[in-house]
Amino acid sequence: RVRELSGARSFLVARGALTNASIFRREGMLPYTDVVKEYLKAAAETGNLYHNTKYNLARMIPSRNLEPVGAGREVVSQSAASVSVADLHAIDDDRQMFALWDLQNCYDQTMDRFRAKARTLGLYCNACHVQLANEKEVALHNAGKKHKRRVRDVGAL
Repeated sequence: RVRELSGARSFLVARGALTNASIFRREGMLPYTDVVKEYLKAAAETGNLYHNTKYNLARMIPSRNLEPVGAGREVVSQSAASVSVADLHAIDDDRQMFALWDLQNCYDQTMDRFRAKARTLGLYCNACHVQLANEKEVALHNAGKKHKRRVRDVGAL
């Protein structure tokens, strides 16, 4: 129908889809806060990189308030509808990002599961509190100066 009305042979919906991916639902669009929460849960489950998740969320939030609510202080959970792009830019890590939408417990539980599985597979360094991806990365980590210094320091306690 859009092609008929505009006379264009094709059109791009990327910006609309990034703002609210539920644009394609037959039942209609969901509120953006619901989409953001589902995106965050998927980001945690897949181990999506912090900067990528933050970038995508910045494009999903309606830009109406430019003053960060949590600037210069600990991020405290707030109403998800009041989270601004400035609030998102004021945070420094994954857990704070999830806390903006009251999902810090979801994040913690997911990370606990990942750490437990990594320990079972021998891919977690208890001395350094680092989760590694594979045996090769474990070998490189164990051979590194930072790891050796940490093991020495922990052993001296």
